[in-house]
Amino acid sequence: ADATVADDGRDADVDGGRPPRADGAAAKPRAAPPVVAASPGPHLSSSTTIDVDALQPLSSIPIQEAPSYDSVINFTRCTPRQKSGGATNWCVLCGKLEGTGDDCVTIPKQNKDVCKICDTVTWKHNASGAYFKWC
Repeated sequence: ADATVADDGRDADVDGGRPPRADGAAAKPRAAPPVVAASPGPHLSSSTTIDVDALQPLSSIPIQEAPSYDSVINFTRCTPRQKSGGATNWCVLCGKLEGTGDDCVTIPKQNKDVCKICDTVTWKHNASGAYFKWC
């Protein structure tokens, strides 16, 4: 999460924080993949996805310090030791495994173990009420 953005995850310098669509309609947020039963460990329920269209106006949401990475993730990271032992990496927000199968996600190396789907949605940190988006 980036401490320089408003706590709703939108860039405070850009109206709405999302580029307009070519047809003029507002962009709809993508839903994060559902958490799967075979998730890697207990779901910590730290953060949930939100519909950005249901947010209050940006000017009415107070700016606050960004929560720490460890406090916003829903699953612990796959450790280097687990990876060296053959474990498959997983998304720290939805718990889906990295791979090419139907129930798998892509996790870019620079994304701190957040999959490409979870980095496109807006999240709410449950403990602080802060909104954030991975970028």
